[in-house]
Amino acid sequence: MKLYVAGKYGTKRVSSLMQDIVDSPDHELTCDWRMLPADYKPYFKNVGKNRPLADQMAQAVKDADIFILVLGDNLYGAMVELGVALAEGKRVWIGLEFDAASGWELEHRKSIFMCASNVKYMDLEIIRENLMLLVTPPLTTG
Repeated sequence: MKLYVAGKYGTKRVSSLMQDIVDSPDHELTCDWRMLPADYKPYFKNVGKNRPLADQMAQAVKDADIFILVLGDNLYGAMVELGVALAEGKRVWIGLEFDAASGWELEHRKSIFMCASNVKYMDLEIIRENLMLLVTPPLTTG
C-alpha cells in the first residue's frame, strides 16, 4: 500500500512511523521527506532547489492510497499536504496522541477541514495495527 505521512519534522513519533513503513515489505512511502537535502532551508532563499521538491511532495500525496497526518503543533507544511489530500479525495487518517497517565487526548490545534467525510481519527498505535491488518490475507475456508 502506498502511504504518505505528514507531521512535524524531527519528532520521534513521526520518524518511527515513517521508518516502520520503509522497513515493511507490504507498504511504501510515496515520499520520504526526512531525506530532503540539508541545504533546502531557508525556503525562499532556495526557491530554485525547493520548487521541484514541493512539486514532488504534492504529487506524492496524490499518489498515496492513504494520507496519514500525525497531529502536532505548528504543522504549516503538513496542513498544506492535508489540503492536497482532501482535494484529491484521499482516505485521511489523523493520528492522535493520548497522555498515558490520564488517558486524555493531547490538545493540538485542529481545523474544520479535519471534519471532512473522508477523515478518520485514531490513536497512533491503532494506525500501526490497521496498517498490519490491511496486509493480512483473508481467512479461507476448507
